[in-house]
Amino acid sequence: MNATPAPDAAFGGSPVGGPKVIRSIGACFGWLLLSFGLWGFAWIYNTLTEIGRATGKDTQAGLRTVLYIIPIVNIFVLYMTWKDISEFAEASGEEGFSPILYIILSFIPIVNIFIFISVQNKLNATWMRASNGSAQKAELETLEKVLIGVGAVIWVFYIGIIVLAGALSS
Repeated sequence: MNATPAPDAAFGGSPVGGPKVIRSIGACFGWLLLSFGLWGFAWIYNTLTEIGRATGKDTQAGLRTVLYIIPIVNIFVLYMTWKDISEFAEASGEEGFSPILYIILSFIPIVNIFIFISVQNKLNATWMRASNGSAQKAELETLEKVLIGVGAVIWVFYIGIIVLAGALSS
């Protein structure tokens, strides 16, 4: 495996701190829920972009993000993304995981929640190791804010329709 470059050079860390790549599990689930699932596209894009920047690998972040919308294809996109995360973990000295096993397990209700938690925990631990402990909390980018806003509007319409249908059926 490739040696992990120094944090400032590889991760765009500043003299004041390391890369802003740590995402809390609670925030990830919150943004997914509030955005009606749309934030997942930003997660794919940001994760692949950050790993690509750190490793020098062409992760095809844009293409994979677009392909993530296509049923069946999105399973392969998730597999490739998780494979990149596992390889990044191993290159950084963390233990990797089996992306194929994680894909299979993600089809099991309730278990799938723990799979996503495990992947994000592994990614956070990898960033901390790769940046020599200088990785910081990721800030929401404009795309993420837009997707969360659009998702929130969808929720408002969805709940409004349910309320209206309930009122009309009375």
